[in-house]
Amino acid sequence: MLDYNQINEFLSGLGITGESPVFLHSSFKPFREIGFTTSDVINLMLRKQKGKALMMPAFNWRAVGEETPFHVVNTPSIVGGLSESFRRYEGVVRTIHPTHSCSIELSAINQFGNRHELSCSPCDLHSPFATFADNEVRLVMMNCDIESLTYIHHLEETTYPEVYLNPKLFYTFIIDEDGINHGIRQFKRHSREPRNFSKFKPTLVKQPSYKQFSCGQLFGWSINSKDLHHTIKKAFSFDIYATLR
Repeated sequence: MLDYNQINEFLSGLGITGESPVFLHSSFKPFREIGFTTSDVINLMLRKQKGKALMMPAFNWRAVGEETPFHVVNTPSIVGGLSESFRRYEGVVRTIHPTHSCSIELSAINQFGNRHELSCSPCDLHSPFATFADNEVRLVMMNCDIESLTYIHHLEETTYPEVYLNPKLFYTFIIDEDGINHGIRQFKRHSREPRNFSKFKPTLVKQPSYKQFSCGQLFGWSINSKDLHHTIKKAFSFDIYATLR
């Protein structure tokens, strides 16, 4: 059984140290199996990140459409217990986007998420992801691997939208935290071609910013967003289908 000191060491080993903003993808199951709650883990991360933003996905691409509006407060995320708990934390704001909203600490919302409601696709230039490279956000994968790394989708759709976005529009309503219905909106979704992000892992491992750490049944890794940006962009310069299988 791991104790708090070991969990603290694990998070530090992944780069959650307060030295840079963090965007975290995570599976909570390994923490639950050793007796930790979502609040235990989130509180520890918030203490370690004091002064630098902590962000997580709050995605829900399944249950939104013309018959099921996206409600910023009431629509749950579908990307794990940790992210769902974090989005409901005091002092955390969920960005306004029907499929790829993000949970961001209120103190950092203007830096990362105040334009997301303008987005017309999942991860476009109005999304928080567009700010990551300039701010050298640390992308942390905790108990999950690169296939879940959404920032790569941002690079896909802003480089070759004709390849990586489905041209078909879907429609939904957006209801904000004050209960105001913003009327019908149209959006695009990602194309459904199978991806292969794992092919980039050997290159990322060689980057100076790459970190990897394990502790008991917990494992993870992280990379500076600027390094990932350069890696994927270079791949696209040779092949517009670089991220596909």
